[in-house]
Amino acid sequence: MGTDNHAMTEDRTTYHHGNLREAALAAARAIIGAHGHDALSMRELAVQIKVAPSALYRHFSNRVDLMMAVANETHRELGTQLSVANAAEGDPWDALETACRAFLSFSQANPGLFRMMYDPELMAAPDAAARLDSQHLTYGVLLELFHRALPRAGPAQLRLRLVSMWSTLYGYASTQANGIMHGYMTEGLTAHDMERAVLEAALFRPGR
Repeated sequence: MGTDNHAMTEDRTTYHHGNLREAALAAARAIIGAHGHDALSMRELAVQIKVAPSALYRHFSNRVDLMMAVANETHRELGTQLSVANAAEGDPWDALETACRAFLSFSQANPGLFRMMYDPELMAAPDAAARLDSQHLTYGVLLELFHRALPRAGPAQLRLRLVSMWSTLYGYASTQANGIMHGYMTEGLTAHDMERAVLEAALFRPGR
């Protein structure tokens, strides 16, 4: 018994040097990815990373606070991918298409994280815009791409194009992540067919 207590003491001091937050975010992301965000709880997370629950609450005030941090981190990763696409593609329309494909690929590879990132409980939080600053930065990257693609368009037209694109992509990604398309809806269609049609509708690229 003394050995077990000593081991627990060693485990619980592992995160005393500033890496508890990072360890908690990584573990929470793994849980969400494997089982969905409904499976995430502060107590179970504390057990998994071998710390007292009170230690977690020094970094995250509650479960929603924790999910908000995971979501913001994930938005940052997506934003980085979009920025790379922006820099790599000379043609802004090609960059937009690459960005759209990156978003769809992420949603398909990470359905649990995707559902969590846009959960109404998070998005409706009074401080969501401030807490999800990485999402705001991603929006700015996409708006700049539309400005490059449509240099004569005014601010309102550019925002409308972005709203239209986002709504189309998110709607399709959500149907895939939640498995709500029945077989009769997609009979005779390949995944490539559907993605191509969604991209064309989302971008509404001139001359195509």
